[in-house]
Amino acid sequence: MTYSIVTICYNNLLGLIKTRESIVSQTFKDYEWIVIDGGSTDGTKEFLQCHSDEFAYWCSEKDKGVYNAQNKGIAIAKGDYIICMNSGDVFHDSEVLSAVSSLGFSADIMYGDWLRVYPNGKTEKKEAPKKLPHYFFYYSNICHQAMFIRREVMQSHPFDEAYAVVADWAKWRELREIGCTFGYLPITVCDFEAGTGLSERFDEKCAKDHERLKSAIPPEIQQDIDGITKDLRDYISKQDRMLKECNELSQMHISELNGKIGELQSQLDNKYVQKVCRMMQRGGIRKFFLRMFMKII
Repeated sequence: MTYSIVTICYNNLLGLIKTRESIVSQTFKDYEWIVIDGGSTDGTKEFLQCHSDEFAYWCSEKDKGVYNAQNKGIAIAKGDYIICMNSGDVFHDSEVLSAVSSLGFSADIMYGDWLRVYPNGKTEKKEAPKKLPHYFFYYSNICHQAMFIRREVMQSHPFDEAYAVVADWAKWRELREIGCTFGYLPITVCDFEAGTGLSERFDEKCAKDHERLKSAIPPEIQQDIDGITKDLRDYISKQDRMLKECNELSQMHISELNGKIGELQSQLDNKYVQKVCRMMQRGGIRKFFLRMFMKII
């Protein structure tokens, strides 16, 4: 099994350096690396020239956007499977390609888990579903850096360049609908920096893409999704109400308990005062204060 790693970049030299370190450290070496740069001016071109012997192909020229650049790289790929690892993306460890090869899977699309890395350094492992429900991609997605797609599939079904940010999501939905097979890889494939992905943008282009993605959902499927969403919201609301009621009951019990403690304290105080009065009546007040003084010291 061979792999084509397609990397696109634009003015992200530091990210490209990190991606290169991750790729060249792979113990499995039967891969080709294709880099499509959009005409960067931050030293990326010079970096590519310096390491040109590591690439099956590279270029640095203007393109028509992210998915146009990815399609350019996919079109010239020759490996059995393609994985898109853009500048800044990294494999989870040096054994990923070796682990995937040893599993011997042959689905059209193979996918695994991924690790979200937050700016504060915290990480969160995201586990992909081991079995994909038929309608999975109508309401959720899988990190594309954790997916290996058969080359013939991607070359015959390139990304829709009309999308600005979610063409990958739309593509997995399409491939699912035309009957492509998906296979789960029980490994963590990549580390993904949270907040840096195109699909995590929330600008006007992103909003339009998501609206287009939603409008493409068949009405009967959207109805099912809406029904499931409503059931989930109702369940969460019910849980919230139950939690609120439990808290209120707890507060009532605490209030009652505090009241009883106060009553006991008052009784104790009264008994204490009564004891002092009796001692004073018996002339033992001096002994009482002497005893208290000895306890203090």
